Amino acid sequence: MTGTAIAVVLLTVIIPWRLSTEGWGVHAVSYSLNHGSLPAKLVSIAMYLMGLILTATAYPKEVTKEGQKETRYLLEAGVFSLVGGMVQSFAESWRTGGPFVALAVLFIYLNAQNRQITTDGLTGLNNRREFDAHLQRKIELCPEHEWGLLMIDVDDFKRINDELGHAVGDEALWHTAD
Repeated sequence: MTGTAIAVVLLTVIIPWRLSTEGWGVHAVSYSLNHGSLPAKLVSIAMYLMGLILTATAYPKEVTKEGQKETRYLLEAGVFSLVGGMVQSFAESWRTGGPFVALAVLFIYLNAQNRQITTDGLTGLNNRREFDAHLQRKIELCPEHEWGLLMIDVDDFKRINDELGHAVGDEALWHTAD
């Protein structure tokens, strides 16, 4: 594996992309199918399919905005397929590429766990734990500077949820967060 290939793989793992998952996966697989050996081709296809499965099952977030339902996907699962395809394209054997794939899987898992711990699943906003940690970091970094804090409270939110239902309450939260 060349130094350029290693750099591309590492940058792919480290940079938090937010692009189309399927586009990257298809590119990685098509490159490997044209340039790789048969085992590399099979592993690349498996990596891409696993990335699609992860995307479809673990990361979809359906939101409703102005009557339109859309699904947002996080790219971590696509990074998995991209890294798998690229590693197999540039590596001579599974033994040389395996550690990079393992690193990508570990990165995806840890990033997903961190996201679940620090963000609200409905709105995607930081939860109280992450808010407190961020506020503490801000206080420590800027002790001599004045700065302000703005908090938004949805008045009578319990009444919205109780009288109009949780779906309407979720919609109100989503619009407030947006």
